Amino acid sequence: MAAAVPGRAHRAEHRERRGGRHPGHDAASGRGNRRRPPRTRPAGTPPGPCPARPRQVEESRDRLGAALRYFRANGDTYNTARTLTDLAETWLDASDTAAARPLIEAAITTLSGQGAEYHVAHLRGMRECCLAEERGTG
Repeated sequence: MAAAVPGRAHRAEHRERRGGRHPGHDAASGRGNRRRPPRTRPAGTPPGPCPARPRQVEESRDRLGAALRYFRANGDTYNTARTLTDLAETWLDASDTAAARPLIEAAITTLSGQGAEYHVAHLRGMRECCLAEERGTG
């Protein structure tokens, strides 16, 4: 017979008394929010992506540029395209479709024939948003 692990029985008993695993545990989904509270927007904040500070945007673009150089140097076409997509999204968040569209087109070209249909569909949606904004209908 295996020896009982000290504390486990006590923890199970304590859980039973509480009626769940830990505070914030969602019994229906089996998931909890133990590590961080759910994201909330400040009152009056419009829907959509959270606005970033200019310094954070520049830092993000610098890091994405470094990642892009790394993936291109190593011939990793899939992650090159994913990085192009992330970079394009930073420009779309700033409503700069002229900067975003070439990145989107390059990502679509890079992913063509790689079996990444879901990602290509996402990129085509981004391209449509650019075109609609450029036409003034977005």
